[in-house]
Amino acid sequence: MMILGLISSCMRNGPTTQCNKRKTQTERKKSRSTYTFNGKFVCQPTFLKLLGISANKLRALQDHFKENGLEPRKLKAGGRKNNTKSLSPAEIERIVQYIKQYAEDHAVHLPGRVPGFKRDDIQLLPSSTPKNKVFRDYVASAGRAGHTRIVSRQTFSRLWLQYCPFIVVAKPTTDLCWRCQANNTRIFRSANLTDEEKSELLLEQQRHLSQ
Repeated sequence: MMILGLISSCMRNGPTTQCNKRKTQTERKKSRSTYTFNGKFVCQPTFLKLLGISANKLRALQDHFKENGLEPRKLKAGGRKNNTKSLSPAEIERIVQYIKQYAEDHAVHLPGRVPGFKRDDIQLLPSSTPKNKVFRDYVASAGRAGHTRIVSRQTFSRLWLQYCPFIVVAKPTTDLCWRCQANNTRIFRSANLTDEEKSELLLEQQRHLSQ
């Protein structure tokens, strides 16, 4: 509204021209604007820079003022409210809850921080259940539940990353049991140990793997 007010004070949009050097005025064919800021005349580039708008935005506001006067612009299209394809909060919540429940049923909870991940609340899905499989199970589950709105694979992955970043699919190198994780951690931290202690750690891991 502030910009519209400035435009209304700068625009000459009357039915006739306003030339002081002529005795008679002619019919106006197009509007003309003289830009002022704080009571001083400025050029259009300076006016745009001071207001922080583009030339296209200025023309759109001028056209709106010619047609509607000093009325706020109404958004005709765009935005979440006018986008019929956008997901509702209930639909997003249903997808997020499905991912969390899937992790509760299939994820491996390992104590401590998992090597290769910065978070300490990671829930590891086995490497045999990649995201593609989780998505296929989601589509099948939504179909059985009679949900008419099923998101695409890309949207499913985006919601997963946005709302459930702590649920990850284990890589083959991290798809280990708790004992393997503990032994590997001890081996990684054995730099200051003696050769005998290092050998004992390696033998312990080998005995565990051979069981």
